[in-house]
Amino acid sequence: MLKHFSKAAFLVCLLGLALSLPGCDSGGGSTAPSNRSFVGYSAEEREGLAYGDVLNVDSCDSAGTCQGVAGQRHFIIPRTALSIVQPPPRTQYAWGAVRTYITSKTAQEAKKKLSAGEKVTLQAFDEATGRVRIDNTRWVNVRDLHDHRETAAERSAKVVAERSAREGARTARKAYAEKLREHYLDDSLDIKVSVSGPELERITLKFALFNDVWAHKLAKGDLMDEIRGMGFKRLDMTDGFEYHVYWNL
Repeated sequence: MLKHFSKAAFLVCLLGLALSLPGCDSGGGSTAPSNRSFVGYSAEEREGLAYGDVLNVDSCDSAGTCQGVAGQRHFIIPRTALSIVQPPPRTQYAWGAVRTYITSKTAQEAKKKLSAGEKVTLQAFDEATGRVRIDNTRWVNVRDLHDHRETAAERSAKVVAERSAREGARTARKAYAEKLREHYLDDSLDIKVSVSGPELERITLKFALFNDVWAHKLAKGDLMDEIRGMGFKRLDMTDGFEYHVYWNL
């Protein structure tokens, strides 16, 4: 039985090698780069290439260097400077204040944000992270930019949508508190649950028997993460008299 399986697997891998299927490379490691031609785009300004130029790539070698034709010009370019997805138009605008980052991959923000209505010229596009470079020191998420300045109607619609989203979140947090109160009652615990704050972002648990043991168990349990996931920013625990602890979530 093993003999027949091995022979069948061998034949499948022979076919896989012919079709460049994954998992059948002789080295058993990473898949070798494809020598097939493809159409790509220049993801940055380079000598002889403008941002967004269409490139007919003939091949890429194992070192990640590609060659092909752009218009009538032959070129050699690193694979990292190519994008399979067409880069966004070069001129973009910020709608509202927009965060900027020091690299295309880090979460560390740059000091200077984009201001509302600010026009930027894209210099490079990172297809993997969905960020674009706008100058020598700042990157921006593509989803935070638009190909035209925000109109009054769009600004108004955005305000309405944001207001609706906040109202929905407040309603959800209020309903969650009511459900949590019902859960405690089902467990024969008269723990009162209330929400407060302008966005109902603060939740308070009140029970006459609360003490450090209860607080310890709450901090180590799953409820804290559940409450945080509902968008609450602070959790208070009190006995209604002298005992009171809280957590900033």
